[in-house]
Amino acid sequence: MQKWYEKYPVFKSKDLYLAGSSFAGHFVPNLANALLDDNKQSKQSKFNIKGLVLGNPMLRKKLDDIAKIDFFFSREMINSSLYNEIKQECNAIDENNYFSSIKTTWSAKCKNLVFEANLAAFKTDAHNYSPQKLFDVFRPPCAETEQDLNLGK
Repeated sequence: MQKWYEKYPVFKSKDLYLAGSSFAGHFVPNLANALLDDNKQSKQSKFNIKGLVLGNPMLRKKLDDIAKIDFFFSREMINSSLYNEIKQECNAIDENNYFSSIKTTWSAKCKNLVFEANLAAFKTDAHNYSPQKLFDVFRPPCAETEQDLNLGK
């Protein structure tokens, strides 16, 4: 970054915002820490870091998976009883799994609770349909059949 500032000195005095999506959830915070450490140790010009922006960051696979449940609860798509049971049963600590390609391991009870949350969140009894509606959170509630979902009711 220092070399980049040497090449483009006009940016030295500007505010610095670091941004990214997906795997930027890993490297943007690490870059920010490195730049802040450099600010503490260096006598050169300082990095004027003002903020970080992460869009849909990949953090840790299990944490990302369980975030969907947090979203459902925040939008009152599932009740607090189911939410609390999932949070208790589905331990989302997965310190070494940063890659979406690595399969995560959940208990059978956790899998069943998440299955139930998907059905409840999308008011359907057809689990194979609910993933297609994953981001359709603004549609009005519909009857509890796959046919009604397919008809857009």
